[in-house]
Amino acid sequence: MLLKRLIWGSLIIGLITLLFWWDHSTANNIGFTIIFTFVIGLSLYEFYKMHENIGVRLPKLFPIALIVSWSIANGIFSPLKYPEVLFSFDFILILFLAGAVIYYIFNNDISKTSDFFILTAGFVYVGLGFYYMYLIRYNDLLPANWGFYFLIYFVALNKLADTFAYFCGRLFGRTRLAPKISPKKTVEGLIGALVLGSISGVFLLSLLHAEAFQRISWEYLILINFAIVAAGQLGDLLESMFKRHCRVKDSQSLVPALGGALDMVDSLLLSAPVTYYLILFGLS
Repeated sequence: MLLKRLIWGSLIIGLITLLFWWDHSTANNIGFTIIFTFVIGLSLYEFYKMHENIGVRLPKLFPIALIVSWSIANGIFSPLKYPEVLFSFDFILILFLAGAVIYYIFNNDISKTSDFFILTAGFVYVGLGFYYMYLIRYNDLLPANWGFYFLIYFVALNKLADTFAYFCGRLFGRTRLAPKISPKKTVEGLIGALVLGSISGVFLLSLLHAEAFQRISWEYLILINFAIVAAGQLGDLLESMFKRHCRVKDSQSLVPALGGALDMVDSLLLSAPVTYYLILFGLS
């Protein structure tokens, strides 16, 4: 299992790095748009699909088509012609709510009321996290081209923290963190992720972008890293709670030993807004 995780994880990281670097070196955004659109659409699909295991069948086509269209529109137009995101998340959330309300009202079945909230929760949970990832990558409040490096820093820090949590949990884990949600996660693993992640994030940003590193004091950067890792670990537990409720082990079996797209981005969804606002505050 561990060997499979390392092999598949390395392959995925290598592919994403190549596509991001292609974007950066050619001044286009094709690679980012491909990854972003594919993962956001698949993550939302997996969230809705795993609820079918407990008998909840949701109208998946409309929300997935809406969020994929939003991603493509932003990828094509916003970085090239507009200083801000073409369609904000507020805009597509209003469109989604209008469509969902109309669908469930005319469905004329009050037993489906809880389905409406699950549909909305999935859209906000996945969409809002990815929206802030987009803002990290493309935002005129950040200095030119810095978003590229901050996005890599943000993703790499979360994945490093997940790795630290895994190994510290295996080596030193004694106390269960949330046994009813994720039995294998331990307090010792969480502490390892927070401490080692907070320290390693300082070196990570200094290697990726020396100028950005110089603009943010190392003391504040440690606090940023701590907050990002903490939010990421909460995001991991939140998705575990959803899976436990739906009685599934993984959101999907897309990648051997790693699960589905939602399993691979769960720690990113809650930490993206934390990263965005703390970085802006640190640069101000």
